[in-house]
Amino acid sequence: MHPTKLNALQISINRLQRIYMQAQMDVFSTKAFYPDANSTLRVTYGNVKTYQPRDGVKYDLQTYMEGVMEKYVPGDYEFDLPKKMIDLYNKKDFGRWGVNGRQPVCLLP
Repeated sequence: MHPTKLNALQISINRLQRIYMQAQMDVFSTKAFYPDANSTLRVTYGNVKTYQPRDGVKYDLQTYMEGVMEKYVPGDYEFDLPKKMIDLYNKKDFGRWGVNGRQPVCLLP
């Protein structure tokens, strides 16, 4: 499917999901609703460690802005980025959140 058509569909899906969620909140007014990236509650526990699935491959606990930039696809609803974010990345302007010249993004459990 062409990215432009996919983006239009995603906009429609997002709008309908907001309407659906509001309807649930109206009907089940005493229920607690928890936000998550894909509408599922995640509960986890344990020790966070690095992961080595095979020889010579190691996954660290922290992801960085470089990985976000590697996935960047202009115009794609899932992998597009605001121009300001790209500019700040290119300038390495991470403000007080930068760590050793890199911008942390996510901690991998």
